[in-house]
Amino acid sequence: MHDTDKLPVAETPQATPPLEQRPLIFTCPHTFEVSGYLIVAIDKHGQPFTNTPPDLSLALHLAQIAVQYTTRQAIMALQAKEPRSSIMAPPPGLTIPPWMAGRS
Repeated sequence: MHDTDKLPVAETPQATPPLEQRPLIFTCPHTFEVSGYLIVAIDKHGQPFTNTPPDLSLALHLAQIAVQYTTRQAIMALQAKEPRSSIMAPPPGLTIPPWMAGRS
């Protein structure tokens, strides 16, 4: 399979560039039975190559799952990098004098 929208338009299927097989390791829990996969690769020039199942609805569903997962990972990474507010988390060892309590 190949990403046909990135290939030159041709009227004959013989114009499709030859495909190469590369070893790939896909790890998942031993009880997980794979019924579909979406593989996206990129070369050193930034050109993408996508390998999807022939069923369009399954390919779109897998792409949606990938976008949701990536978005969640990006949000978690940004939250981890963001410094904590000094109002919410005072520095260790800082105490508020009793005579300041209750002042706004």
